[in-house]
Amino acid sequence: MSGSRATYESQHGATRKITAAQRLAEMACERIAKHQGRCLAARFWQEPEWKGTYYTQVRHANSLLKLYDAEAIMRAFRENERVYSLGAPFFNEALRRHQSQLQTEIERALNAPPIETQSTTALPRTGVRSGRSARARLNKSSGSKDSGGSRPQGAEGSQ
Repeated sequence: MSGSRATYESQHGATRKITAAQRLAEMACERIAKHQGRCLAARFWQEPEWKGTYYTQVRHANSLLKLYDAEAIMRAFRENERVYSLGAPFFNEALRRHQSQLQTEIERALNAPPIETQSTTALPRTGVRSGRSARARLNKSSGSKDSGGSRPQGAEGSQ
């Protein structure tokens, strides 16, 4: 449905990025293999045993991509663990629901108010205000204006 040509990383050793239809076919074959208690080899689509299944799922995925966004199909497929083929007729209801949810999310994002940004160079941060430091409060509570500087007690007249 979307005109974008998004690419995905293959989970099974493709040497370059794969299309959404190929990624969806990988997901379907992964689920079929898991259901059968087997593991998929790297580049499994080249093996005679999986070649037909893989390309059938690619065809189903391409027909779904004409109607729905790739993200909606992936979400619906992940949610419906009992779907083993992208061509399952009962899968359409979940696809419609996820497409609707995705459209709602996109509309909300487009209609959201813009985020207000603040300049980071306009005004520098102010430091501690005079008289508000812990040392100033201690001196104020003791009644002393002397900061307890560098002279030790009793050393006032010794010179």
